[in-house]
Amino acid sequence: MLSIEEREDNKLYYYPEFVDFCYADSPQEGCVEYRKTIDRSITVELKGSKMNFHVDLLHLYVFPSEVAIFSVHIKAEHESMNNFTNLLFNLRSPNRYDDKGLKEWRNLIIGPMMECRNCLSYSQSDKLTSLVENGNKLRIFQIIDTDDNYFKTLEDTELECLLYELGTLSKVTLGKFKEEPLFSESYMKHVIEHGRISIFNNWNALALMDTFSILSCQAQPWMISNWEDCYFRMIYLHSLFMKCYLFNLNLKFRKQLSGRYVHGLIGRFDHFSLHYCFYRIAYNFLPLEIDKSIDRGLELNEEMSQLYAVIKKENTKREEKSDRRMNSLLTVLSLLTIISAIWDFSCLFDRMYPYSEIFGTQILGYRTVVLLCATLFAVLSIFIYGKKDR
Repeated sequence: MLSIEEREDNKLYYYPEFVDFCYADSPQEGCVEYRKTIDRSITVELKGSKMNFHVDLLHLYVFPSEVAIFSVHIKAEHESMNNFTNLLFNLRSPNRYDDKGLKEWRNLIIGPMMECRNCLSYSQSDKLTSLVENGNKLRIFQIIDTDDNYFKTLEDTELECLLYELGTLSKVTLGKFKEEPLFSESYMKHVIEHGRISIFNNWNALALMDTFSILSCQAQPWMISNWEDCYFRMIYLHSLFMKCYLFNLNLKFRKQLSGRYVHGLIGRFDHFSLHYCFYRIAYNFLPLEIDKSIDRGLELNEEMSQLYAVIKKENTKREEKSDRRMNSLLTVLSLLTIISAIWDFSCLFDRMYPYSEIFGTQILGYRTVVLLCATLFAVLSIFIYGKKDR
């Protein structure tokens, strides 16, 4: 938790309501953080090679609407970047945790997460894949800091290739993409074009659906601290919360569309949009650029557009149904008005020209006049509406 002074300092750079949401006092107001200190080194064996990394903290973030997100803060130092991608590729996949080489990781980290997950969830499960509610792997926020000499030797195309390989946890070709083609170059350019953040010379970032990667050279400790405390702790987690909530709400809409609970879902979405969506989060340009890139990578606009389309369709159905009811009511009222008018006309005509004198009996006169009026009204209606249809 931040102190009051630290919160007020953050509000100089970020909107106050956004800061209050990220460091809320209760889950009804925003994100509440719980942490467990691990401070332990772990060795995993993957494909015959051992890799070491240090686990600092295990976090649990509880959000409104019963959304909970775990995070594990790890650090590793390796000469080969392939070790990073291989390590993270295995650690993010719960279906790989049964591997004997990941036993220590499973017992120390995954075990407590599963216990906490079962306490938070209505459904109990022993399957490790249940840690990921929607999908099959954990998401990654990674910072790769290199020495200055290596960074300067890369051309821009090589840097793009390296950033893509780190972001997708692929084999790192060290800029030799054309010599060792592992993926489509056109697709790589498409991903880089839409997800890359390149503002300063000493660091680049890439926002994808499952990863957010920062590649830097000799980053100062205060920079890394800012990336962790602001870009991850505030911006990335808020976007993940929105992604989880909107994705689940879309599922519920599809299951209950045209059902009696849809109106309640629309109310929940309105509450979410009003209290938890922040269309601008900061006063400065860089956090806004980071936020936009992360939202594009997570496809938040697509989730929102899908919800708006479903809500619009449902509202159209409700309006059409309401219009049909109103038209039916107006038809009944019109018929009653017409019947009343015909009856009043018949009575007036009887006063002017007594039916008993013309038709012999009053009853026969009423029947004749009413029938003639009704027939005339029917003919006029058919003529008028038939002309409109043509």
